[in-house]
Amino acid sequence: MLFELDSKPFQTDLARAEASVAQADARFKRLDAVLKRLEELRSKDAASEQDLENAAGEAAEALAAIDLAKAEVAAAKLNLDYCRLNAPVAGRIGDRLVDEGNLVSGGVSGATLLATVVSVDPIYVAFEMDENTLQSLQQAIREGELATPEENSIPVELALPIHQDEFPIKGTVRFVDNEINSGTGTMQMKAQFPNPKPDTGSRVLVPGMFVRLRIPIGKPRTALMVPESALGSEQGSRFLFVVNSENKAVRLNAEVGLQDGELREILHVQAAGEEDHRSLKADENVIVRGIQRVRSGAEVAPQTN
Repeated sequence: MLFELDSKPFQTDLARAEASVAQADARFKRLDAVLKRLEELRSKDAASEQDLENAAGEAAEALAAIDLAKAEVAAAKLNLDYCRLNAPVAGRIGDRLVDEGNLVSGGVSGATLLATVVSVDPIYVAFEMDENTLQSLQQAIREGELATPEENSIPVELALPIHQDEFPIKGTVRFVDNEINSGTGTMQMKAQFPNPKPDTGSRVLVPGMFVRLRIPIGKPRTALMVPESALGSEQGSRFLFVVNSENKAVRLNAEVGLQDGELREILHVQAAGEEDHRSLKADENVIVRGIQRVRSGAEVAPQTN
């Protein structure tokens, strides 16, 4: 229990409602007895049909009044129960915003905020996926390149700034919205992560944190990666330098793929004057530092690591 409101006015309302039930029940019993006597008299032609119909109508009204009074009792009990405010979820409560003796109000609008309770285990992370990425994934699923994900089975990985390039916390996507926000061009999603309390210290995740997420897409595959520092940019194109057998730098235009930490996937490379692109070979020496000072054809002194 978090708070307890003064229950005296609601106890009075409950007592009034219970008295109304007793009153309505007594009235029904009286009118029901009258109805039974008139039914007996009518069977002997000692009462008119009109009197019998009037008595039946009054008895039915009295019976309905009992149901109405019982509903008022149920409402009064509900209001009385609301005087004890219990935490709706398991979690942590913030600072109290009212003191003992303060007046509070309820209702849909203008209600008094007493305190805030947040769930801490599990914890949910809200994020958004852009429309272009969503369309690409849906197209890949339609073409059979990706398997159709099962509901509540899409894995997601989370990292905090202290984790640097690692994503050690694993969770699952639990909610995908049913429409794209036309203002942002994104679709909202929510992922659930376990957040248990360790033996020492506090929980890793705190409500309100900003975190980094990534969703693994498809099955693991082999890729040739180079450090991001080895890649240069020129007019929107990426390039890198390799060292040939004569220790001279050769510039290769590169088509890059996904980034994993400080490494970037190289899909294809193409040397100047060549028409076809090719894959970067695993035994080629790539210049990873000082590419701003490198020129194609310049002689270099490579230091392998």
